[in-house]
Amino acid sequence: MNFMSHHNRIALHTVLVFVITLSAGFSTIPTVAAADQPIRKDRIRSILNRQDTSILRVYLNTKSPYVNGNSVTAAELTAIVKKCGLKQAILAPEPNVADDRVAEVKRLIVDAGIKRIEMSTPKIQAEAYRKRQEQKKLAQQKQKQKNPTQSTARKTDRSATPTPTDTAAIILDRQKGDQLNVYMNTRGTYVNGKSVNPEVLTKVIRKSRLGQAMLTAEPDVKHERVVTVMDIIRQAGISNIKLTTAKPKQTDAKYKQVKPIHQVKPVKPDKRVNTQHVAGPILVDTVKVILYRQKQKGADELNVYLRNATTIHVQGKQISLETLGKLVRKVKADQAIISAEPIVPKQRLMQVKDVITNAGIKHVKFTTPQQQAKQRQKASSR
Repeated sequence: MNFMSHHNRIALHTVLVFVITLSAGFSTIPTVAAADQPIRKDRIRSILNRQDTSILRVYLNTKSPYVNGNSVTAAELTAIVKKCGLKQAILAPEPNVADDRVAEVKRLIVDAGIKRIEMSTPKIQAEAYRKRQEQKKLAQQKQKQKNPTQSTARKTDRSATPTPTDTAAIILDRQKGDQLNVYMNTRGTYVNGKSVNPEVLTKVIRKSRLGQAMLTAEPDVKHERVVTVMDIIRQAGISNIKLTTAKPKQTDAKYKQVKPIHQVKPVKPDKRVNTQHVAGPILVDTVKVILYRQKQKGADELNVYLRNATTIHVQGKQISLETLGKLVRKVKADQAIISAEPIVPKQRLMQVKDVITNAGIKHVKFTTPQQQAKQRQKASSR
């Protein structure tokens, strides 16, 4: 009996210690585990975008801390404190949160960079938030009373085009992930469903601070447009660009309605190409099209673009090494410029150079799309 009673006392003591430890330190378990999790930059950016005061307010319950309505881990809270640049914080824990848990979060904020921390309660902070909202409404009402014509003009003038800054803000609100997705078709360039021009695209890239972009172009987009957009993305700050080709989105009515064969208009022959010797459908001679474009631009040199280790482009047309040799023999140019992306190996550059020199152009220069873009900007500024 004495052995059994002693054994029961030990078991009861162990259970009580476990229950007390679990109730007091349960809230610390998620934070310690979450500290090893990777930080999502888009989540941190979304939380910081909601910060509208000069004080960082942190709400704490038994589960986790909250900043601007979002539950955060220890690593995310540290990143927010470091990036917000604020000097004061308010910590509002629930009454049932253990003191050591509050001290742990407070020490985390201090170590991250905010030394001045005020303690409060969720009830006081809710009342303060309500007062701030009332003050904002009063300020808006006073502004409307001072400028009634301006407020009515905003309501009636709905056809006014948004500014580049407004468009960039809308695009950034829709941004998800750490990669900027740019889509191109024959109608324009789009980011997150919004049509953009070079100015808006530059603003979006600089404000997003992203390090990677995915440029997707439909097959019928001209190569010059793709290169121009790539130059804009690089100059704005993103050097890691991935290129993909997409099928055209057939959402227009002209794609949905298939006309009968007898209603299809016959294709007009291209006057620039001699097609008398061609039987059946019209075949476009790539070399003649490139020569025509070269003559229209009045270029004295032949520009060859290498996007990767397999493709060659001249005047927006993709050609093979054999076709490149035929083109060099027929073109009237004394110089060739090979513009290659960084991913193109040196062996491929030498191979293309040998084809050009053997075909007749002895003077060959190497450059990059970035250098060509800078040269075009200097020439336009002059």
